[in-house]
Amino acid sequence: MSENQTMRIVCGIIVAALLVNLTSAQSILSCSSEPCLNGGTCFQSSAGENYFCSCPAWVSGDNCEVNLSCSSDPCFNGGICLQSSTGSNYICNCPDEFSGDNCEVSVDLSCSSEPCLNGGTCLETSTGENYICICQDEFSGDNCEVFNGTCPVCYTGETCEILLNACSNNACQNGAACIQVSGSCIAYTCSCPTCYTGQFCETLLEIAGCDVNLCQNGGSCVQVSGSCNDYMCSCPTCYTGQFCETWQSKPLRL
Repeated sequence: MSENQTMRIVCGIIVAALLVNLTSAQSILSCSSEPCLNGGTCFQSSAGENYFCSCPAWVSGDNCEVNLSCSSDPCFNGGICLQSSTGSNYICNCPDEFSGDNCEVSVDLSCSSEPCLNGGTCLETSTGENYICICQDEFSGDNCEVFNGTCPVCYTGETCEILLNACSNNACQNGAACIQVSGSCIAYTCSCPTCYTGQFCETLLEIAGCDVNLCQNGGSCVQVSGSCNDYMCSCPTCYTGQFCETWQSKPLRL
């Protein structure tokens, strides 16, 4: 075999190897390699240089490789897998000592985390893997978080954390100001504006003087502007005085 023939054979082998590698690289990015798993549908890009996978609802990932159904046993540490009604997702119902989407996070169930609230006493189990709370009489719940007692006077709320204010729901009317009685969170009084009276300032005052007509000798009762209590008497000729009670023999000269 001549040297030229040998060179042709060697070159042919090299070219063939390069073509095989190029074809293999292209196939990785093409649908011909069937890259989409778990029933995913492969779509080639318009340029033929890439692909994407359309995945069923229960899987995800570039190649539909992530299973979102309970069939993949995604819940760790004794968690119970619950499939969603659509089958497109799941949730893990974890034991008390674990948390996280897949029950992968260990939860501290010892008294070192001070889990008992509102003065409750924490007692660890004999194995040290759990605890119980001994609650004060007025509290209950796993962590003594539920208030069952009666709040002291002037306090309300689930844990008696809200201080009552007598004026917060007062019944004062007609623009009256609510004044809380000193030393009480229940009693209040209403400070009435001019012309109103009553416990809640609900009554409009009348002009008592004109009602009983204190003006004498034909005098007219006239209310003083801006007041519902004060009035004056407009006296006829020859009479004077606060109530027109004084007769004068001669009219006053102007």
